[in-house]
Amino acid sequence: MIEVAHTDDSLDTLLRAHVDEMCKYTPLQMAFWQYVVKQQNYVIGIQGSINEQQSRWRQQLIEL
Repeated sequence: MIEVAHTDDSLDTLLRAHVDEMCKYTPLQMAFWQYVVKQQNYVIGIQGSINEQQSRWRQQLIEL
């Protein structure tokens, strides 16, 4: 499952969007417990910024 979210560029908002996306899909992952469900969040600021500390972009792109 791939989720792309757009938000403003403040680090707080980028982090909040990431956490919101993780929480949003937890019930879906639990509903399909018998399958391997990988969630990949890509949170991008309006000006193209990402939260470098929270971002797992490189690892997620390799997994794709």
